[in-house]
Amino acid sequence: MHVSENKMRILEAAFFLAFVATAQEGCTFTRVKDEFTGREYQTHQTNNLLHCLRICYNEFPRCEAIMLTKDSCGLHSSKHSFPSIYTLDGYKFQRSANESCRKVEI
Repeated sequence: MHVSENKMRILEAAFFLAFVATAQEGCTFTRVKDEFTGREYQTHQTNNLLHCLRICYNEFPRCEAIMLTKDSCGLHSSKHSFPSIYTLDGYKFQRSANESCRKVEI
């Protein structure tokens, strides 16, 4: 059985978030191809989905979405000055202050 690289990355992300959620605040991780109102506020030189998720989740509380390109990971926030609406082909990340992470949407 052949699993595409993209599907494998999505499965890895789901397992990672299920593991992280038991020790940290709740979360929802959703694959999106949608409009996003906000801006990219930081870029990291990695195209590894799990590494990008760790950066977003652990280091930047205002991170609400990520977008991977061939060689970089963009962190996005709607709380950025001068937000704009653009199409985001990436992953939307939402935090929940009081509940444990009961669902991971992909």
